[in-house]
Amino acid sequence: MSDEITLEDIQRAKERQRTINAYHRTFSSDDGKRVLEDLKTVFGFKFPTFVPRQGGEYDTHHAAIRDGQRQVILHVETVLSEEAIGDANVEQPQVTVKS
Repeated sequence: MSDEITLEDIQRAKERQRTINAYHRTFSSDDGKRVLEDLKTVFGFKFPTFVPRQGGEYDTHHAAIRDGQRQVILHVETVLSEEAIGDANVEQPQVTVKS
C-alpha cells in the first residue's frame, strides 16, 4: 500500500473542501442559522429518538424516522465543524504529487 498522494486524491480533497465552504456560506448567514434552528425545532432534535406512545409502548418505525431526521442535522453540524478555506486556496493544494 502506497502513502503517495495522487491527483485523484487531490481532486477529491478539493471537491470536499468546496462542499465544506458551501455549507459555511449557507449556514453562517442569518437566514441559514434561522433555517438550521427551525429544522432542529421541527424535527425535535433536542429530544430523544425513542418516545413512548400512549400505553407506554415504543414505536420503532417512528423512532427510525426521527433518527433519520436527526442524522441530517448532525451531518450539517459535522460539516460545519470542519474548517472553511477560501475557495481560492482550494485550487492550491498544500501537498506535492509524486510522479
